[in-house]
Amino acid sequence: MLSPHASRLAFGLPTSLASHHRWGRSLAAACFAACATCAALATSGVLHGQSTPAAPTPPASAPAAGAEADRARIAELEAQLAEALARIAQLEAELVAAKAGAGNPASGNPASGNPADANPAGGAGTPAPPATAPAETSDREKAEPAIQSVGQFFDLVKAEYAVAFPAPEAGQQPETGPAFKRSIERFAISINRAWRQPIRWTVVLKKAVRGPEGTLLTVQPLRADGSALGDEIAMRVDTIRNRRLDAILQKARMNDTYVINGLFIPKIVANADRLTEGVFNNPPLVGPGIEFRYDITVDGLAVAKEPVVAEPTAPATR
Repeated sequence: MLSPHASRLAFGLPTSLASHHRWGRSLAAACFAACATCAALATSGVLHGQSTPAAPTPPASAPAAGAEADRARIAELEAQLAEALARIAQLEAELVAAKAGAGNPASGNPASGNPADANPAGGAGTPAPPATAPAETSDREKAEPAIQSVGQFFDLVKAEYAVAFPAPEAGQQPETGPAFKRSIERFAISINRAWRQPIRWTVVLKKAVRGPEGTLLTVQPLRADGSALGDEIAMRVDTIRNRRLDAILQKARMNDTYVINGLFIPKIVANADRLTEGVFNNPPLVGPGIEFRYDITVDGLAVAKEPVVAEPTAPATR
């Protein structure tokens, strides 16, 4: 039978320990060790003065070493129990110190109660650093440029490729092999995830070809001043299911200006077997192992409003 102190520690941990997981786990482990030791002692019949049931008299030929082994085992269990109880007392003392330190901001690390633990360089007078440092904002997150044209996006990807895969120095061979393949695959995934974004482009409609899967448009993106931005690009519009877009395109006139709302979807592909552009360079090669592909999902199409041009003001007359 356990003493009241050991029973409380072994089977009913104090409520305050629930909020201190570190000491709770250590106390639980120590208590269970104490319980196991006590159980072993009880089995051996030496706990709290209990007498060992009389065993049958062994045969005269039985060795006396059995009794010596039992006594040694009992002594070992008693030592383990004393060690477990001492550990419990130590953890309780640390827990009291930690609770006292948690209420004092100048106490440093609440786990030890020592101010120098939280401020090893500046001492107790130096404010403790925040537990979690704020994540640094990348250049892309600070100012991510909106994609205005496919050509602009191609240049952006080439610039990022040059940073990720610097050109080899003179006399060195370009990187290849499994490590290179994994690197370009990670690069493609990163670009496709980071640059997927909604678009709102002003374009000139150059061609509209209806087909069984929708209408293929050829458009020329424009800058804000109305000048051409990059080359003409092609995009497919789902006029089979989107009747509203189909009605607009049926009335569309070539060389009219439209505003396109949609989603730009990068589809950069890692191809470790293609390291040079080749004769046709189709799809365009960003760099060794990276092919440039994309898709544009058109959600809205409307005739662009004519820009309002302010009329010159006539000079005042006297």
